[in-house]
Amino acid sequence: MKQLVSFALAAMCSGVSLGAESPTAVEPVSILAPVTYSIDAPAPERIRRDCNIERQVLDALHESLADKGMGGSVVASAGDGPVLKVTIERVIGQGGGGWSGPKTLTLGVALLRAGVVERTTSQSYATRSLNPLAGTCASFERASSKVSELIARWLRAPTRSAASAPAHALPAASPPSE
Repeated sequence: MKQLVSFALAAMCSGVSLGAESPTAVEPVSILAPVTYSIDAPAPERIRRDCNIERQVLDALHESLADKGMGGSVVASAGDGPVLKVTIERVIGQGGGGWSGPKTLTLGVALLRAGVVERTTSQSYATRSLNPLAGTCASFERASSKVSELIARWLRAPTRSAASAPAHALPAASPPSE
C-alpha cells in the first residue's frame, strides 16, 4: 500500500495522470494557408511590402508546431481534423530597425474542425532590439516566432466546455524582449 501511495504521488508530481491521456497531448493541427491580414489591420505599407509578414508567420507557426510534435502541416483548405486559421490583426512599428522603436505583432487565431470554429484567441508579442542596426523585418521575424510559441501553448491549454466558453485565451501581450 505504501508503494502504491508513493507511486501515485510521484505520478501526480510529474504531471502524469493514472489511466488518462497526458494533459499536454494534442491532436496534430494543420495551418490554413495563406495567412492574411484582417480587413482593418493597421500595418505600415512599407512593412507589408518589404517584410512579407504573412510568410514569416506561416513559417514560424509551422516550425513551432512541428518542433513540438503538434503537426504544423500547411493546407489549402480546412478538412475534418483541427486546422488553424490565422489572421494578422495588427502590425505596429516603423521601418528603420532598432533605431525606430519596438515592433508589435498581433495575430487572431481560430481553431477549426470540419470548418466549424471550436475556439479562438488573439495573441500578441512586442519586441525591441537593443541593436540599433537590427533590421525591421528581422524584428518582425522574431515577433512571429515568439507569438507562434504562444499559439502552441494555447493549443496545449485545457479547454473549457464549448457550452460554457467557446474561446480560451492566454494573456494578449508579453513583455518586450531583446
